[in-house]
Amino acid sequence: MKCTSCNKENPDNLKFCNNCGAPFSGDMKRCENGHNFGSHEPYCPYCPPPGDAPTQMANLGTANPGDLSDRTIIDGAAPKLQQGSQPVGMNDKTVITNGQPVFVPQHTGAGKISNRRLVGWLVTYDISEYGTDFRIYEGRTKLGRNSDNDIVLNHTGVSDKHALMLYRDGKFIIDDELSTNGTYVNHKSIDEKTQLVNDDVIGIGTISLKLKVI
Repeated sequence: MKCTSCNKENPDNLKFCNNCGAPFSGDMKRCENGHNFGSHEPYCPYCPPPGDAPTQMANLGTANPGDLSDRTIIDGAAPKLQQGSQPVGMNDKTVITNGQPVFVPQHTGAGKISNRRLVGWLVTYDISEYGTDFRIYEGRTKLGRNSDNDIVLNHTGVSDKHALMLYRDGKFIIDDELSTNGTYVNHKSIDEKTQLVNDDVIGIGTISLKLKVI
C-alpha cells in the first residue's frame, strides 16, 4: 500500500506508514496504477477520468477559487516599440511602430546605425565561404582593426586604422592611413588618394574587398 502522505510503498497489512508514521485509513481504495484515494470517490482523481466523466484536479494549491496566484494569465497586448528603437540583434529590419513601418538601416561592418544614404557595398569571400558584405554610406568610411572603425576587419595584416574611404559628389576615393602593410587597389599598392570605380578590388591585409556601386 502506498502512503498518501509520503508516497512510500508499505505492506498491505500495516496500519501506519513505516516511513512517516501516518495512519492508513480504513476507507481508502487503490486504483490499478497504484494510487490511494478515498472510498467515497467514484474513481481515482489522479488518473484520467473514465469515459465522459469530468476531469478532476487534485491538490492545485489554490485554497480560494477566486485566487489567481496559481493560474497562467495570457496578456493579449502586443509588444510596443518606440520610434527609432530596435530589438537587440535586429539587422536591417522594417519595424512597425505606431501603425507605420519604419526602416532601420544597420551597418553590417561594425553594427552601427547610419542615417546617411547608402551608396554601395564592399563584398568579400575571405571572411566566410558564403560571402560577407559591408555597406558603404555617403561621406567617410573608416576601415581597420579597431572597433571604432566603420568597417572592422580583425584579421592578419590589418592595422588599427588602416584606410579611409570617401564618397562625395558621386565619386569614391580611398587613401591609406599609414598602415603597416599598405592598401592595394586592383593588386597595386597606393601611396596617395585613389579614385575607385565599380568592381575595383581593395586589398586590406589578407582581405580582398570588391566594390559594388549602386
